[in-house]
Amino acid sequence: MNEMTESQARDMVLHADHIESGVLFHDEFYMGHITNVHTLQLFNLFETPDCKTAGCALGELHVTFPQSFEMRDNGFVRAIGSEMAMFQAAREFFGITREECDALFGGDPEQRQASAEAAGMPDNVVSRADDRASIAASMRRFVRWKGFDLDALRKLLTPRPYLVECPVQ
Repeated sequence: MNEMTESQARDMVLHADHIESGVLFHDEFYMGHITNVHTLQLFNLFETPDCKTAGCALGELHVTFPQSFEMRDNGFVRAIGSEMAMFQAAREFFGITREECDALFGGDPEQRQASAEAAGMPDNVVSRADDRASIAASMRRFVRWKGFDLDALRKLLTPRPYLVECPVQ
């Protein structure tokens, strides 16, 4: 079982702040940066990759953490030096289980709730909404559920200028 460290909790809060800021790499969440249309259609998840769901928040990891994630020439965001799928990379990066990752970043709100239940999360941790503020709030509630104090973590956060300079494409 993955156990989130204080550093990983801080990183999740930092990413939640970025997601909520509205200063995103793209105008809207875009799942096409972490998976491809064929995969989405194969599993009958979405007709287009432009789904704007919680999973799309992972497509912003290269902005919040450019030392760990990159946008490849093919348009996919991946962990630097790795070919692993984004959900697996996110699990390792944030120190979370598969169920926790699916609860936070899964595409379908009902599936997120089922994953949250499987992970033993209380009902109020995961949002059913897919807007940036709701996803960021879910990430923060998750960090609190894991036993971390958000105020204490915020004292550890270092402002990162590239969050403000993020180009919108």
